[in-house]
Amino acid sequence: MIKKTGLFLSFSILFLLYSCSNQSAYEFSHDFSGENWQKFDTLKFIANINDGKSEYHILIGFDYSGTKAPTNVPLGLTIISPSGSERYIAKKIWLKTLEGVPKGIKSETMYSLYAPLLRQVYFNESGSYNILIDNQSDKYDTQGVSRLTLKILSGKFEEKPL
Repeated sequence: MIKKTGLFLSFSILFLLYSCSNQSAYEFSHDFSGENWQKFDTLKFIANINDGKSEYHILIGFDYSGTKAPTNVPLGLTIISPSGSERYIAKKIWLKTLEGVPKGIKSETMYSLYAPLLRQVYFNESGSYNILIDNQSDKYDTQGVSRLTLKILSGKFEEKPL
């Protein structure tokens, strides 16, 4: 009996460690009025990060209409450290396949999609980081997007739906 209890306890601890390997340290979201992300809109989020030794992963999520949303969303991500140094990345998030099929998880009328922006990021300073996300669409507003969500995860990165 003691052997079975010990074995059960060991498996339980391993399961908990595995399931906690990808924890959401920060989560921010912005709702767009009229499902419209205007061309020159820059979203600003502030993350108070005090752990410079941990590895983080930054994911972006979109809730969008499968009919009105574009195939991809070009955006820029700027991370400004407490001392003022900047990291910048430009990225396209593909909401649909090249054939026009929406990606992500479908609810009644909307789709929800998460995609990695940066993996294995270290925040070397403690304090408030400004995180800016700007719409880099060339000509038009981005129609059909109702919400943008930014998640900063700590721990091991695993490709699994959020």
